[in-house]
This record gives sequence, structure tokens and C-alpha cells, in this order.
Amino acid sequence: MLEVTHEAVFSMVHSSRDFFLHTVDYAQVEDFYVKFNSRYSAELKIPPLAERLKTTNVAVKQLVCVRSNTEQCFYRGQILKANEDGSFLVRCIDFGDFLTVQPDVIFTLHEEFCSQPAMAVHCYIDGKSWFSIFFM
Repeated sequence: MLEVTHEAVFSMVHSSRDFFLHTVDYAQVEDFYVKFNSRYSAELKIPPLAERLKTTNVAVKQLVCVRSNTEQCFYRGQILKANEDGSFLVRCIDFGDFLTVQPDVIFTLHEEFCSQPAMAVHCYIDGKSWFSIFFM
């Protein structure tokens, strides 16, 4: 019998039953985000490029680049909801965080960053406690 072992690292824990895992080497996540943040930081300093990155039509389920106001970092995100106040609820697809952001920090996601699958896997344990899963 072939045994395969995979390591996973918790990325974001919302509850004991709802969490996100990184199943790739975390160094890959870091390398990806160094390049991602460098690219967007540089392009947004150049007015013509910054203008092209602005999104005018944001839609639910759309993949975007979003800047976190608290961390001043860029993340790949998916629009989950348009709020009544004009803001948007976005899930960071590589970490599992949720951000509520204004449209001015949502940017077009470059094609080269769309090909990389989400690096955080959403896990949800339905109707079971940790105790009953591992000890019963």
C-alpha cells in the first residue's frame, strides 16, 4: 500500500470547525507574495499604470487584487458581497482572511497571478466535534 503524507499549516482559524490550511510549502506562499506586492506597489506609483489597474465594474465572485488598509499589503481576493454602504466584503484566497474594503483599494488582478490556484484550502467540519472525530 502506498502511503502519502502531506503537511498542512493553519492559515486562518474562524472556529474549531471552520478554518483554512496552507497545503503548499509556506516559503512558496512568501515568495509569491514578495513578487505580487512588489509588482503592485511599483505599478501603482506610475499614474498611467495605476489608472489601468483601477476597477470600474466589481462583481460578486470576481477575483481581484485588494490592498489591506491595516497592513498596507496587496492580496489576491474574491468579492463575496457588495455592501449597502458601497464597500465590498472580500475573502483573501491565499490566507482565508475576510476584509471589508472600499472600491478605491480594489484593483484588476493581472493574468499571470490568476493561473496560481488559491494557496489556502477552506476546511469545514460539519456536525462533529474535534473530540468525536479523533477519539471515538
